[in-house]
Amino acid sequence: VPGKLKDVVQTDVAQLLGRDISVERIAFNPFALSLTVEKFSLSDRPQQPLLAWQRFFVDFDAWASLFGWQIKLGGLQLDAPQITLEQRKQDFNFSDIVQRLAGEEKPPQPAAEKSVLAIRIDDIRIRDGLFRFDDNSGSKPATSSVDNIDIGVQSLYLATGDDQLNPFHLRAKMPGGGLLDLSGDYRADPLLVNGTVKASDIRLEKFADFVENRVPLK
Repeated sequence: VPGKLKDVVQTDVAQLLGRDISVERIAFNPFALSLTVEKFSLSDRPQQPLLAWQRFFVDFDAWASLFGWQIKLGGLQLDAPQITLEQRKQDFNFSDIVQRLAGEEKPPQPAAEKSVLAIRIDDIRIRDGLFRFDDNSGSKPATSSVDNIDIGVQSLYLATGDDQLNPFHLRAKMPGGGLLDLSGDYRADPLLVNGTVKASDIRLEKFADFVENRVPLK
């Protein structure tokens, strides 16, 4: 299974997205039903992938999924993820992928009865993440990044038509220093989010170039 998955990702999925994909290692445990993908990279600019991570691990709870009539994951962990977005004059650096996935427009289909979907994840951990955004659409190139992203979610539950609220908590270090803390709870369908945002020591000059590209303000 691991060898076949690696081949599918680096050939079929890469062809579907129109980008080079590299994966160093894929491991699958058939007894625990766990999957590990190490050193994944989706190409973009030289030395700067569109999407990458060091390690992705997911543990599928087959018994709970079978008897609970839902998809249940015991744990999901993502180490050192990196996302780099670029806004250009006419589009973004991922616009070609969106167009390839969209393909030709399909004729409208008759409305079907709404199905019920439930997903439960006991523990989600995203550690040491990096998000970078480059704005090259204006007269002055601007760059901003958020590093040391640490996200932890316990007992995440998503279900269509469900009224249960689910907690979330996100902490991030901002460019140039400062901290951003976002916490609260949400419901997936219909969408409802209650949140609290706390920010401290944010260096506004780090975002000045983005503002200057939109309005004549220094």
